[in-house]
Amino acid sequence: MGKPVEMTPALREELSSRGFFPSEAHPIDLLFTSMAVRSRAGWANSHSTARPLPSNAFLRLTPHVLVTSPEVTFAQIAETYPFGQLVMAGCELCGTYRLMNPAGAPLPRPEERDALTSAARLMQTVRAMGFSATSAAARGARYVLDNAASPMEAKIALLLTLSTRLGGYGRPRPALNVSVNLSSAARTIYPHVACRPDLFWEDFRLDVEYDGEESHDGEAAHAKDVARAAALATDGINDITLTKQQVYSEDAFDAMARLVAQALGSPLRIRCADFPVKRAALRRELGLR
Repeated sequence: MGKPVEMTPALREELSSRGFFPSEAHPIDLLFTSMAVRSRAGWANSHSTARPLPSNAFLRLTPHVLVTSPEVTFAQIAETYPFGQLVMAGCELCGTYRLMNPAGAPLPRPEERDALTSAARLMQTVRAMGFSATSAAARGARYVLDNAASPMEAKIALLLTLSTRLGGYGRPRPALNVSVNLSSAARTIYPHVACRPDLFWEDFRLDVEYDGEESHDGEAAHAKDVARAAALATDGINDITLTKQQVYSEDAFDAMARLVAQALGSPLRIRCADFPVKRAALRRELGLR
């Protein structure tokens, strides 16, 4: 059966040496292999699982400490996170941004990094761990988007693409931050071989861009954005820009969503009777209310 793991000061110091600073105010979540060895401490939330775990479920940090993979972490938090927060957590794992520094402190603005995993790998792990198709983990993984460069990009994409019964507008999924080559005519306006639209529907030649204050560094950045939009227009790509104020305003975002729907060739016809309630709930979970 084994005996409970000793939650010693040495173990706590070992955690701190690798960037984890557990305290009673901010306890760390620890996963044990069974109830028999699970231990409790004021600075830790203790969990155990009997589910099968993939061979790559853990990464060893120290002789006594392993950290769960991004995929297993997602599956573990699924039962406790509201739907919108869970999908956003998945988008962060599969995106190219981070919101906290290595010590776990919030960053003043998102920082660029490589994606830690992909939506396909999240779903693969969820299935390997035996979660049903209707579980919170599988349901959340189903809607995670790859390659978001900021949390706001992910929120906009989710609002536009989730079904109306989930509070979204039911539009087709775009590709996020894919490379789009520019013609020679477009490059005379915007001197780059390619650009990366925030949300791109290739079949409809539509780009939706997020223009937030945090992404601007003055007039030079604004002029670059204008030139980029003109270059895309030269190549027949329609560019729709959303500001932070428009995203946070339900009415303004609704108007922009209808404009996007028209550009995608299918005007909105929302048949979900309680759509305003579902939309408000989703926006709340995404931190937009």
